[in-house]
Amino acid sequence: MSNSKKYSVGIVGLGAMGSALALNFADHRIPVAVYNRTSERAGQLVREVGNPDLLGAFFTLEDLCASLKLPRVVILMVPSGAPVDDQIRALSGILKAGDLIVDGGNSFFQDTIRREQELAFRQISFIGCGVSGGPEGARRGPALMPGGDVAAWSLLAPLLMPIAAKNPDGRVCCRWIGPDGAGHYVKMVHNFIEYGVMELIGETVWLLAGAGFSLPECAGILRSWQKGACGGYLLGISADILETADPEGEGALLDRIVDRAEQKGTGEWALAESIRLGVPIDTLAAAVLARIVSCASRDRRSFAARCAVCGGSGALDLNAGMLEKALYPALLSCYAQGFELLRAAAVAYHWPLKLAKIADLWRGGCILQGNLLGEILPALAGETGNLFATVFLADRVRDNACAWRRTVAEA
Repeated sequence: MSNSKKYSVGIVGLGAMGSALALNFADHRIPVAVYNRTSERAGQLVREVGNPDLLGAFFTLEDLCASLKLPRVVILMVPSGAPVDDQIRALSGILKAGDLIVDGGNSFFQDTIRREQELAFRQISFIGCGVSGGPEGARRGPALMPGGDVAAWSLLAPLLMPIAAKNPDGRVCCRWIGPDGAGHYVKMVHNFIEYGVMELIGETVWLLAGAGFSLPECAGILRSWQKGACGGYLLGISADILETADPEGEGALLDRIVDRAEQKGTGEWALAESIRLGVPIDTLAAAVLARIVSCASRDRRSFAARCAVCGGSGALDLNAGMLEKALYPALLSCYAQGFELLRAAAVAYHWPLKLAKIADLWRGGCILQGNLLGEILPALAGETGNLFATVFLADRVRDNACAWRRTVAEA
């Protein structure tokens, strides 16, 4: 299909994230051209927007590129790995010098560095952009972490800044992270911290259940913590899940969900990076390994059937207040470990990472948004030393250490 209209940005890949991002551009009156390997989803988006001047669907990459304003900007929203390379190869035969390709997926940062170098020979710019917030964030305002060809940032910024989230202080959750693979590296560490927070919330609910609380009561406790230091997006959606009834039967939906949590690679990459750079990330490593263990469900069931676990009788001697005090420093440890990995990467890869700016960026639109990020901003602002070495963290660990130790011992 040919079209004389000139769109500001093109999106290749209309899965949940790509579709949401396209609608976000249209909401902000940024004309967007879309392409998908199968045409059904593109047609649905056209009907949903209902304005061909704001969103147009194209059924070949050649037509998509022909519809874009010069210099052309094409955002890839396809799975990481070979699909990204396939689309880059196809586009590099169509695009010209001065055009820009943006990878908005969860790509390995070393792949991003390689792709930027390969495209530089054709004088085509390349940016790897971390996108956090899931489909809902992409639709209403994600946190965006672009890195790569800094000369191309002036071309991309007018497109990304309007669609990004804003944090509680009104600052846009999109900033230039650094050269080559810096954007995807920061997104990788974001996901690494996310794994740790999710595991800690899961273990907290497990302990609450062991103390005799029902799932709805656990949900109420998590909601009561939302205004405190532990409050955030992940705590909120955990409460939502705990309260959700099984739509096809009795009881809670959570009891019907298979207890397997896979990963898409970011945890594995970050764990390898922590070993390579010599950064201790015990809490985050345990969370990644817990996901691996969860996937060995057949072996776990077999072991449980053969091994009678010794334990005391009755409920755990824990209360909600104690668990909140234990969860707080445990969450802090996740962030401290993640930011220490970023600090080491900045040195190893010569990236000008600003840790406080990254934390501020994560305060809106992304999975990690929560009250704790606002608390640690002053400690990060100095950009000196590990968070564990700050008075800030030492005070909070000391104030909560008794509850933390008691909870671990009781568990």
